[in-house]
Amino acid sequence: MTAKIGLIGGVGWPATVAYYETICRASGSEAIDAPDMSIESLDMSKALEALGKARADDEDSWAAFDNYFSIALGRLAASGCKLAAIASVTPHIRLPAITRNSPINPLVPGNPTEANIKIIKKKEYLGITLDNPL
Repeated sequence: MTAKIGLIGGVGWPATVAYYETICRASGSEAIDAPDMSIESLDMSKALEALGKARADDEDSWAAFDNYFSIALGRLAASGCKLAAIASVTPHIRLPAITRNSPINPLVPGNPTEANIKIIKKKEYLGITLDNPL
């Protein structure tokens, strides 16, 4: 059995679709046999509201933004996810703060078809092998 994968999306739904499709294809799954996944679809307006309060020169001003994503990671962990990805660019610059108290860490930022799939392959969360490329 493979580990359950979590995906934080919604804040950039086209990226959510791309990550979901890439993970499913990487697993070697057919359309009727997708890997075990949970998606936390966050509200873009809430993320932007929190981001609007953030100032580059004030670490504390990022608290609402960091917390919004941290809580989503916690919900994914509570649902049994052992691995997660965030399908959005801005949260990746805040990973140390977002993941500070998280029981799971998201994949590294980057192209889901390259950097993130390499990590999935390395950790064998999906049972993917190097001889089973996308």
